[in-house]
Amino acid sequence: MSDPPINLYLQKGKVLVWNAEDVDKIRCRHRITGTQIGCFPRCSFQNVFLGLPVQLALEEAHLLISKGLAVLVKNTRLNKSPTDDERAHVDKYAETIYQHQVQLIMAQRRAEIEQYAESIVAGRMNMHGSRRAKRKGGRRNESEKSEEGDGGSSTEQVQQTQAQDVEAQKEAIIADVMKKRVSVPSQDITLTPVLYECPRTKASDLVPAELDYPTSEAHTVRCRVYQDLWEKGHYMTVGSKFGGDFLVYSGEWQSCPVSTQVGEGEEANQVMVVMVPAPAEEQGLGYRSVLTLSLVKMKA
Repeated sequence: MSDPPINLYLQKGKVLVWNAEDVDKIRCRHRITGTQIGCFPRCSFQNVFLGLPVQLALEEAHLLISKGLAVLVKNTRLNKSPTDDERAHVDKYAETIYQHQVQLIMAQRRAEIEQYAESIVAGRMNMHGSRRAKRKGGRRNESEKSEEGDGGSSTEQVQQTQAQDVEAQKEAIIADVMKKRVSVPSQDITLTPVLYECPRTKASDLVPAELDYPTSEAHTVRCRVYQDLWEKGHYMTVGSKFGGDFLVYSGEWQSCPVSTQVGEGEEANQVMVVMVPAPAEEQGLGYRSVLTLSLVKMKA
């Protein structure tokens, strides 16, 4: 049994994929990469590490739709203002997420305090132990005889008492630090939940949409070239950074190196560009390859 088509969402002229499982299917099964355009609020370098949603190029969306692997839909609910009940539902969900984060943050903070609380208690026990040793120096022999007589029960009691004392001191230190130095984080600095699907959307709100592409002969050629290279088993991404339409990979797009370092003590940028003009012919597509190799070396 084949899987149902993937929903592609048309929003303001852009084709987006919001569901992580759908992104996995598109990339792993269909070799369509797309571009992640979302950001992680608590992650540094937000312009480097991107997340959902994934935006598809128009050629990628056209291929998926034409092959019957996906359908283009539009959420009509997003054009309507939410009701008071819907706002309250979202606010309640956000509050639940906030309380869960508070529990995790406080538990993490307590674990950090426990680490140095043990060191503090150990230092105190060593200090008190040295004092007790001086005080009980004269009665040590009598204590040893007593322990030998009752089978070591006194030693076990002392060790048990010390363990309870250590645990009590540790809990007291943790409670004191948690009360004086740790405060509940405000909702402003916690992670705001990013809803990948509209919680008020129903199945009836998703209506079929039309992809207004291709609209010209040049667009038609791009779609034909993309589909032909895709059918040959290639991975492709946007090639605007290299002055072309597509960047074609011979293998998986994540494992192909883009640049290499050449020579010890030198920095080098090596770029190999293969220009593939693909004029549309009556019986198919014809490719003419032009290999361009540029090597720029700079002394360290």
